[in-house]
Amino acid sequence: MVLWLWVGVALLVIPPIVVGLGLAVTYLYARWRYPGSPARIFQGKPPAG
Repeated sequence: MVLWLWVGVALLVIPPIVVGLGLAVTYLYARWRYPGSPARIFQGKPPAG
């Protein structure tokens, strides 16, 4: 009985942790691979027209 309680808790807790770690790894990889790119994109002026 207690085993199924822990299995249920694990099924509720582990997926958000895995998703959060995946997002953190993706963010850090993007920061490492493309340093300064987002700043250049958002600081640029839109084309006149």
